[in-house]
Amino acid sequence: MNDIDGFSFSKDKRPLIGRSLARPDDSFTDSLEAMCPRSRYVFVGLSSGAGATAIAFAFAEYMAKVERSKPKREFKRLVTTLEVNDFCDEPKGSSYDRIGCDRRFAGRAFESCYAIASSGRSVRSVANMDGGVNWLLKPPGVPLEPLSAQDWLRLIGGVAGDIIICDISGSFRKEEGKSVENESLLRRILCDADHIMAIVDPLPSAMMADPSRLELIKEMEASGSDVQYILNKMNAGVNMRELRAFLKIRVHAEIPYFDPAQIYSAEYNCCTLFAMPKLQETLKGKFDYLQRM
Repeated sequence: MNDIDGFSFSKDKRPLIGRSLARPDDSFTDSLEAMCPRSRYVFVGLSSGAGATAIAFAFAEYMAKVERSKPKREFKRLVTTLEVNDFCDEPKGSSYDRIGCDRRFAGRAFESCYAIASSGRSVRSVANMDGGVNWLLKPPGVPLEPLSAQDWLRLIGGVAGDIIICDISGSFRKEEGKSVENESLLRRILCDADHIMAIVDPLPSAMMADPSRLELIKEMEASGSDVQYILNKMNAGVNMRELRAFLKIRVHAEIPYFDPAQIYSAEYNCCTLFAMPKLQETLKGKFDYLQRM
């Protein structure tokens, strides 16, 4: 920068006027986290059936409990769970039915953010509150208008909530057969995530089922994204040496293979795994650990 006849010139030849900055010492000192408390968690299974939905829903109720336990005067963040699934009726059953939304919302309206998004309207006001969580799930049996990539990004970025938990279905975008476009959309969703929760079924055939998804997660990790690996369904038959060599991970959380009776009982009682007394303490310990990672 050079001074010529009282003017200061930068490299692009733009004249600059000498000025002093006057403002209170305590202004604009908030951290980015304090100014933008919104956090987005994306739960994505490395294979279909890895358990991403079950863990995402349990994590949502865990976070809701954390927020409710805060002192009265402390700001309590809104937890929203958004299902990211473009099948009209999932062959393995719907997330809506998994936690018994027909019973949870009996006598109350359950609003579909998908129908609103497909019509081009704002989804900001959609709220299906129950148990401290805003459940934005797809009601089964309701025809789903195809959403474009732009619609999906607008939906994910536009829902209300301070803690957004996106549950990406293992079958998301796979029925279209446009691998390049589908991978591009998933990459954009993951790039916007504050935390990527990669759910792994340690069964060898499951880990090898979708190499492109694992490659994408590794790409996100290498680019600096916060990727947290959760080894689900862990049991004594898992060869940890071979698993680490294949996934190339060191830091991870492990969730044990729960008694099927507990899993079935959760659905019969229209609740998440976190609501099951015999599982809650184990899951709380795992989720506490993830929050410290």
